[in-house]
Amino acid sequence: MALAAGVSMSAQADEWLIDFEDIDLAGTANDVNFGHGTVVANQYANGIPIVADGTQTNMGYVHTGPLTSFGVTILGENNTNGVDLAVAFDSHEHPTADGDLEDPFNSNNPNLPDGFRPGHILIIQEHNYSGNCNDGTCDTPDDEGTRLRNPVRETGWFEFDFGAEVDLVSIDFFDIENDAPINDENGQTDGNEILVEYNNSGTWSTINEWTPGTGGDNTYDQVTFNLSQSITGLRVELAGSGAIDNIRGTIRDTTTVPEPSALAAFGTGLLALGLLWRRQRIAA
Repeated sequence: MALAAGVSMSAQADEWLIDFEDIDLAGTANDVNFGHGTVVANQYANGIPIVADGTQTNMGYVHTGPLTSFGVTILGENNTNGVDLAVAFDSHEHPTADGDLEDPFNSNNPNLPDGFRPGHILIIQEHNYSGNCNDGTCDTPDDEGTRLRNPVRETGWFEFDFGAEVDLVSIDFFDIENDAPINDENGQTDGNEILVEYNNSGTWSTINEWTPGTGGDNTYDQVTFNLSQSITGLRVELAGSGAIDNIRGTIRDTTTVPEPSALAAFGTGLLALGLLWRRQRIAA
């Protein structure tokens, strides 16, 4: 992007978070409310909250920042005979139709604490029993767990369509079976890949990242990213059961700010105009 002389771009980066918890921002019309079984689609279309202080509690994250200028729409795709819905699952709720997704969650990752209570997490809904999701809330939220083996392919996926270029930082994963169908010893398969879109191209690109095996029931893990380029879309594939949460990223503040030399030149110009006006007034 070409810059005018005397103008620079701010390098300030704001951290944003998608965690499917209620967002109550006073004075705005962009409040977001989630419940157990809420069908997730365009709740963040008007903006994603910036995490002003990153305050974390056992119930999730405290939203204290404003909405960013970009939004996201979310799609859930079920590759079996199930329903194409991304649904919020309240892991605090006990009992549910899927005890594997009830908190607390422990981790085999030594860098993550045990006893994690994430609140709402995102699943691919298994069934729409008798139309019980038709009103925007699934009465019996439960993740799709069918494994497609011949050929091995994704059970389902989530897609995030951002309205701007963003930087992806991390995603939390829950209840991913380690013995999900794989094509090689590293667990890398077309059925559990993480893909991204650049420049609103409509094309999914590989980044050599895969949905991790967390260890199975009531376990979680986190994937962190260090991409060299900002993205406009994200696709997370699942090769069986599982859920995601806490999609984190940053967006740079691209506000143009005058350089000191430009400010000085501007001030000199104002002074010259003032002297000229004074001389003309005296002459009159």
